[in-house]
Amino acid sequence: MSDPFPFTPVERAAHARLDAQRQRDFIAVLAQCGFVGEAALRVGVSVAALEKLRYAAGGEEFRAAWDAARSCPSAREARRAARRTGRRASRPSPDLRQAEPPVFPPDEVSAGIGADGGGLEGPLHCSSSRPSRRTSYLAFRGDPPSPDDPLLGFAPYLHARPRRNSITPARQRAFIAALAATGSVTQAAREIGASLEALYRLRSRGGAEGFARAWDKAVDAGMARLEDTALIRAMEGELRPVVSGGRVVAWYRRHNDALTMFMLRHRRAHRYGSEAERAGTEGPDEQEIIDSINRKLDLMRARMEGREGIA
Repeated sequence: MSDPFPFTPVERAAHARLDAQRQRDFIAVLAQCGFVGEAALRVGVSVAALEKLRYAAGGEEFRAAWDAARSCPSAREARRAARRTGRRASRPSPDLRQAEPPVFPPDEVSAGIGADGGGLEGPLHCSSSRPSRRTSYLAFRGDPPSPDDPLLGFAPYLHARPRRNSITPARQRAFIAALAATGSVTQAAREIGASLEALYRLRSRGGAEGFARAWDKAVDAGMARLEDTALIRAMEGELRPVVSGGRVVAWYRRHNDALTMFMLRHRRAHRYGSEAERAGTEGPDEQEIIDSINRKLDLMRARMEGREGIA
């Protein structure tokens, strides 16, 4: 079977992992999944190493194959499917393919409280395939905004002369949607396959004011989700595994007192905050209380005098 993206691999003896076969494997996987980070994870190399190879001397054919694979119909369909479901497809880590999958309690894998529970608007999904990262807040993501959400109705930046790798209006909206779902600029940049430098340059350009405002609103949405998650963990605690003989045999719930006090100090500053915060939220002073009592006494005296006059 002929190679759909033929190219001459880059000779890079300084990086033994990026041999010719691994370069071809990366291009093939990229054409299937559509995401650079996911393809890099599957072939067992870092995105940074691939980016260096992409722009290395003699990497013109590799760069062209990269762009062709990412823009092919199968890659575009894979990205559309991922955005429709709001999460990446499960992908095995290269160093854990033969390992037994870890056991997580079913109600903790998708943590969150629905609208009836007074917490998050929707469930959180862990998008990390590495168990060591599933304790991180950034490993969980909420549901992305719907296509008709006002957050995505901003005026995107229009390139005067768009290039093949330009951050087009569609990619700008995809970035904002991923940023609102994850709360992480780095993760959202990986979702659209753009660098942080390119995104920040685009944000600072004239004519990108709508994109910048949507960026700030998406970060606020992510921070609100993070605050709700912290509040849930402060109230309900966190399930921790009990491991014996390399297997999870039980679970116990651990409450984080430091997190609880942090939430109380910031949400109930008039009670649990510093002395300055408590002083700033105290009630009326003594003179205001005396004046209020005098006004009520005058009102009662006037009412009594009125009743005596009628009698």
